[in-house]
Amino acid sequence: MEDVAINTKSTKKLGGITGKGFMPGKSGNPSGRPRDPLKEFQRHQFERMTNKEKAEFLKKIDAIDRWKMAEGNPASATELSGKDGNPLAVIVFDESFKKRYESTGESKN
Repeated sequence: MEDVAINTKSTKKLGGITGKGFMPGKSGNPSGRPRDPLKEFQRHQFERMTNKEKAEFLKKIDAIDRWKMAEGNPASATELSGKDGNPLAVIVFDESFKKRYESTGESKN
């Protein structure tokens, strides 16, 4: 059996290939997610309303929408299956398929 040397040193360069990419321990988005100015404006307007004005405003909104405003959208999950209940088949089309398809004249491009 031959002895094989194992390289234990990391060959990865900090910051990726250029050295200017993401660095360990440093955020890739230091300013955070940008705020929505319209949403902030509406929130500020609502905060300035009296309780009576708020009640009148909320009367015009459906109950489910009021709930979503307060709690956020409820979680939902969708499961897709075929007609017989079996999982859907995944078909991957590569360039050779595209060439064969185009050569049949069925292509609408």
